Amino acid sequence: MKKAIPLMIGALFYIGERIIKTVARGLPKPEGIESALMAFRYFENPGIAFGIEIPLVLIILLSIIALVLIVRRYIQPSIGQTEAFFLISILVGGLNNLYDRIAYGHVIDYILLFGRSAVNLSDALILIGLLGLFYIYSKHANVRGI
Repeated sequence: MKKAIPLMIGALFYIGERIIKTVARGLPKPEGIESALMAFRYFENPGIAFGIEIPLVLIILLSIIALVLIVRRYIQPSIGQTEAFFLISILVGGLNNLYDRIAYGHVIDYILLFGRSAVNLSDALILIGLLGLFYIYSKHANVRGI
């Protein structure tokens, strides 16, 4: 039961992000450099974080491997609810972006920050999950004296 709540929340975020990305496809594309701190624009991101471009097939393969490893960790009986939440956060964000890559050949981003960097909710979920896991695992390492 301790893993059911993060899973249900994750399912809601997945559905919500799919709806937002469908709406985002109707937004205007950015034209030049925008001066606004934040704007909602449709942006096709063919690469990964920070505009790093990697062949699509390689991104998809690495994404699948990472998601399988996350699921393997998630099904371990020893994980707690907090760790499950952060794992589901990464899983949901990763699945959403993977879906985009397979369906469209790019990730749909819709939040343009500082007129240059485009992101989406899935990116935020992945970041939150990674930071949360880093915190949990570093806390456990400190307790064990590692």
